[in-house]
Amino acid sequence: FPEWLALVAESDAETGLDWPVRGGHRGRGFGHTRTGELAHRRHQGIDIGAPEGTPIRAARGGLVVYSDNFITGYGNMVIVLHADGFSTFYAHCRRTIVAAGQHVARGEILGEVGETGFAGAPHLHFELRHDGRARDPMRSVIRDTMHVDDGEASAVTDASAHDVDADDGAEPALDDSTDAGESVADGER
Repeated sequence: FPEWLALVAESDAETGLDWPVRGGHRGRGFGHTRTGELAHRRHQGIDIGAPEGTPIRAARGGLVVYSDNFITGYGNMVIVLHADGFSTFYAHCRRTIVAAGQHVARGEILGEVGETGFAGAPHLHFELRHDGRARDPMRSVIRDTMHVDDGEASAVTDASAHDVDADDGAEPALDDSTDAGESVADGER
C-alpha cells in the first residue's frame, strides 16, 4: 500500500472533489439514512441519481486500483486512490472503461451510471474514504460540475433539493461489520 501512495503523491494536489455525474441529483445521503431492518447500518457514501449510461467522471485525479465486479453488492465498481491516503469508490456502474493500474485525471470518464449489484434503480453510489474509513463526500465536494457556465463550475448549493432513494435498501457485503469511521482496509470486516 505505501508503494501505491508513492505513485499518487504528486497527482492532483487539490483535495476537493468534483461532482462525479454531470446533471446527477443527490439521493440517499451519508450516515444513518436507512429504515426497517437496515436502520442500524450506516450508508457509507451518497447516491447520485442519473439516467443509465450517463458518464461517471473522476472526482479527483489518481491511480485506479480496482475496476471489476467482485465485491458483493457494489456491482461494477471503480476505486481510485488519491494522494494522502484518500480513495473514491464509484459503484453500480453499467460498465467501466478504465483498468487497474491506470492513472486518471480529474474529470476523466471512468464508466457509466448503471444498476448493477444491489441497486434498485440507475444511480452512482459514491464513497470517499481516508485510510479505509468512510467519510461524508459532501463535505469535500467543492465544485458542482453539473452546471458549468463559461468554463467555471458553480458551488454545490442545495443538492438535497432533488433527493431520491435510488437504492433498494440492500447493503453491500463489504460493509457487513463496519460502521462509518471504521476501517475495512487490509481485509478487515
